[in-house]
Amino acid sequence: MLQSITPENRNNIMHIEYSSSDQRFVEPELGECWLNVTGGPYRPTWLIRTSDWKKVPGNEATDGYCALSYCWEQSGEIIKTDGSEYDCNNSAGHRLILAAATTTTDLGDSAIRIQQDPTHIVEVIDRNSDDKKKIINLVTYDGILKQICQDFQIAYLWYDKICINQGSKEEKLREIKQMHLIYSNARYTVALVPEINILNPALFERPDMYAKTKARKKTHDIMWRSEWSKRSWTFEELMMSKRILVVGRNAHAWHQANTGDEDDDDDNNGSLAYADPLVQILDFKNRKLKSANQVLKYAQFRTSAKEHDKVFALANIFHGVVSIDIDYSGGIQEVVYDFYRRIGEHDLSVMCFGSVRNKNGSMRFKSKMALYDLPSWTGVNGLHTHGAVSITHLLAGNRFVDDSMRMHIKCKHIPIYPIQYVDHRDACIFRSIPVFDMERPEEEEEEEEEEEEEDTARASTSIETVEENYSHFLSAEMMTTNKKAVDAEPISFMAVAGCGATHFCMLDDTSPALQLSLTEHCNGEAMILPILFDSKRPFFKEKTSDAGGSSHGWKMEYRHSYFLPVLKKRAGHAAYKAIGIVLFKLYMPTEAPEDPLKVLKQAFGDHRCEEREFVIE
Repeated sequence: MLQSITPENRNNIMHIEYSSSDQRFVEPELGECWLNVTGGPYRPTWLIRTSDWKKVPGNEATDGYCALSYCWEQSGEIIKTDGSEYDCNNSAGHRLILAAATTTTDLGDSAIRIQQDPTHIVEVIDRNSDDKKKIINLVTYDGILKQICQDFQIAYLWYDKICINQGSKEEKLREIKQMHLIYSNARYTVALVPEINILNPALFERPDMYAKTKARKKTHDIMWRSEWSKRSWTFEELMMSKRILVVGRNAHAWHQANTGDEDDDDDNNGSLAYADPLVQILDFKNRKLKSANQVLKYAQFRTSAKEHDKVFALANIFHGVVSIDIDYSGGIQEVVYDFYRRIGEHDLSVMCFGSVRNKNGSMRFKSKMALYDLPSWTGVNGLHTHGAVSITHLLAGNRFVDDSMRMHIKCKHIPIYPIQYVDHRDACIFRSIPVFDMERPEEEEEEEEEEEEEDTARASTSIETVEENYSHFLSAEMMTTNKKAVDAEPISFMAVAGCGATHFCMLDDTSPALQLSLTEHCNGEAMILPILFDSKRPFFKEKTSDAGGSSHGWKMEYRHSYFLPVLKKRAGHAAYKAIGIVLFKLYMPTEAPEDPLKVLKQAFGDHRCEEREFVIE
């Protein structure tokens, strides 16, 4: 028997609004680009035929289908069954706005008229006292979807609530395993983000240096702060999709993947290269450049109604690489461990992470995976970098993760002594990126304010204090150089990694200061390991003709940054903790990067330290 959720255990109860009459495309220059794209050969078991809203076999859609990505909590009132299952009451509470002329001509002279019948309520609204009258229908969630399919000429739609038998656990498990196929073979994915609401029409005309128009930039920013951007399953749906049509209350946007190399062009995405992470993560499984850090950067901060879904959504993203059973009866702790163990043994970019703190030193947000007592090498205490990472290493023997989730690596190392930025007005002291700007409870905000006061006091520490604390290992020449490092602008880390520089270090008296992004302070010796993360950050250059210099679209290129992982010894233990990364080499967009293996051999080949086995907890 279904029962309403009590205030103590309710999720978000939301009804959304969709304005069919006011929809505007934030990229009008692209036209109706979604009409001409094709999908893959795979067909889901069932689809909705939108002309009559009937469930039909998937092979009926000979010309392809679209897949829906939405936040379940926004589809109606969430109710809980007697067990641990949830359901949604699809009541007629969603607001569908239509132009009055499309529905009825008998409006009369009244500004607002309310009609009621057994299925819905209609409000006729004259907001401007002219002929721009609107009709607001209170409809079910399906009613919103029907109108969207009509507006965007979608003939067949995959919608989990109808296309999966919600009463069959066997069918649910079978279809969950096929999610990566459903979204990767769709013509495009429709992402329903009702928070997108652009009230000022002038924003569609105002230029923006990163996103062409202010409307496009605002649409992008709202999307990354929406409920849709907080859920685990929507993230998997995003990463599996080749193209995505983001539909808001009154505006929509188009994004498509660029999965090629530096010679490929992408005229549609170029203008949003720096402002739009979607360009870098769409169609993840078919990308030539991809790595685990790109997924974990976002996935570890997502939520789900069921704990297991955090892992199962990740497993679908890594389909073919990580194989785990979709079984909700297993213990969540072991399911989480099983996934990260397989990722750690497959892809060392899991260790390519830095600080997840604000500029003032306070925690901005915390990983949703921190509940599961994960080891430090998973990056659960930090923020993974955003560029695709290629890995070159000088390891003696194979690495492995034991039954206690400790990673074993045998290699040489370089000792360093990190110094925290303490006396710099813009010293990226634990800076984070805005994409995860989530709402927090008031008590967390109060705690952050207290931490800000402490950090303000700490920031007033003078360079003399730094000298006093570290004079036992810094020469006079190094101390002079370190003063310059403290005064230098540590901004490059944020630009190339997405996490802020928190410390700096010197390898010797003559080398320039290196920037580090660490998840915690290190009062003594730390270790750099010979695992080189070649982070390729895409950017788009406007192409010009040889003759007139006029624009001819966009060309994607890459900026390379070389990072190395940083460890510190655990107090009172023989084991180590992974605490972040050091920016070892930074190349300008016009520079050709050095051979990674040569860089490693030069740095570690003749170093005085012998090989050692590092056990990382």
